[in-house]
Amino acid sequence: MPQLRRRGFAAGIVSVLLGGAAPQQQLSDNGKPYLTIPASPGDGFNYPYIVFVPPQAPADCFPYLLVEPNNAGGISPDDAALRDARAAAVKVATHFSLGNEMAQRLGAPLLVPVFPRPPLGADSDIDAFSLSRAALFAPGRLRRADLQLAAMIADAKRRLRATGRRLEEKVAMTGFSGSALFANRFTLLHPDLVLAAAYGGLNSFITLPVAAWRGHALEYPMGLADYHAITGHGFDAATYAAIPQLAFQGENDNNDAVPMDDEYTLPERDLIWMLFGKAMYPQRWRAIQEVYASVRTSVQFRAYPDIGHSFDQRALDEIFALFSRAARCARGKIGTAPH
Repeated sequence: MPQLRRRGFAAGIVSVLLGGAAPQQQLSDNGKPYLTIPASPGDGFNYPYIVFVPPQAPADCFPYLLVEPNNAGGISPDDAALRDARAAAVKVATHFSLGNEMAQRLGAPLLVPVFPRPPLGADSDIDAFSLSRAALFAPGRLRRADLQLAAMIADAKRRLRATGRRLEEKVAMTGFSGSALFANRFTLLHPDLVLAAAYGGLNSFITLPVAAWRGHALEYPMGLADYHAITGHGFDAATYAAIPQLAFQGENDNNDAVPMDDEYTLPERDLIWMLFGKAMYPQRWRAIQEVYASVRTSVQFRAYPDIGHSFDQRALDEIFALFSRAARCARGKIGTAPH
């Protein structure tokens, strides 16, 4: 096993080993250290997760865990998909991603779950990367990936607190493309767990914080019509409304998930197009903002010119500012990420 040369991280590893299944410590291909925490069904999660702890000292004003779902890996039977998903999760944790960038800027640990994307029949798959309806109600080990992530969060906080790190209960969520949908949906399902959230590459459609629109019921993942059936309780609109969020995409982004069978059924797709528009810009992008504005959330929408299905420094700076404000960090106490 490679030697870890970053003294603070190595010391933390020893403490993290206290309690629970022993993590594996490794270096990514760019030399950044990370931990793989094994699956622990007894603790509520059937898949492993990755933790990246940046070498720089944590910012005292940001005692929060960052979370970004994995968003890559092949569509293949569970074991093969898990290998692909693990490799993808390591890249999210240790390479250029929204979560890794914020982890380095804020000196905060980053958790990335390792959920696979197994096939579903001959023509579709269980898209756990976006927390699709099929993933939410998947049979077997993948069922309720949102609750499994919540259990991973609790486990990671326990382990990190054992190192002496101060962590508050809530987390900051990031995601891009498929994982943006996961971050958006997880925040709606578990608003009590989220301090702030930022997600981009949205396909001009995200889950809406309403049960119906213009007389049409919107079930998950379109909206909240069956929220009680899923969660066992009503939607806490006040808690959700208080969560600062950034929802963004590039004005040249034409990556549209609405036509994809693994995201929406044909009736759902037709309803989305009827109510909100088939064209991503400007029709559907403006329509979802109208819905969010109707219930007075704290979600800011941004469309960045001259960029497609990607992100750049403009989004990173806004996310950094959003998370800093949410944690009430004073300007100058936290800096920019090293590269």
